[in-house]
Amino acid sequence: MSVFIIFDFDGTIIPSSKMEKFCRIIFEKIGLSRPPRICLAISEIIDFFRFFLKIKKVVANNHLIEIIREKNLPVGILTDRSLFSLNQHLRVLGEDAENLDFVQTRGSFFDRFSRGKKGFISKEIKPHKRVFLDNLIPFIEEFGLVKANILIIDDQPSIRKVAKKMGLQAMDPVNIKK
Repeated sequence: MSVFIIFDFDGTIIPSSKMEKFCRIIFEKIGLSRPPRICLAISEIIDFFRFFLKIKKVVANNHLIEIIREKNLPVGILTDRSLFSLNQHLRVLGEDAENLDFVQTRGSFFDRFSRGKKGFISKEIKPHKRVFLDNLIPFIEEFGLVKANILIIDDQPSIRKVAKKMGLQAMDPVNIKK
């Protein structure tokens, strides 16, 4: 079996939003491992209005987008973004979640405005281990995949650490050779 690549979205395929970066810095300074959901919600509201107003510019790591487009390997996305936000960003990038083998997002009110592949919804946000246990691990088992052949590509060390504890491979996107 070949490697199954699961990408993070923010900070990996696209740069993290300024709101997310700000929240991450503030909450790390006070000792929390991840920003609370309110930061994600605010960032999502900004995204909703950004796309509602047809402001559609998204900067991406083109090398990673090419890996997704080439489809030489099975690929997926596991993100704390909502399905609505993920689908909007992918459309701007000329990609479609329908082409992915696995999609997991965070549940959101805005998802009712989203069309296309629904994927899995996580009740937790990364790096909580339930993000992997509730959907990804059952998906791996259902399709007879081998955990050691699943590669999580995420910019956050805490998430890579949890992935490795789950028996998955994990790497930082900056280590991917072009």
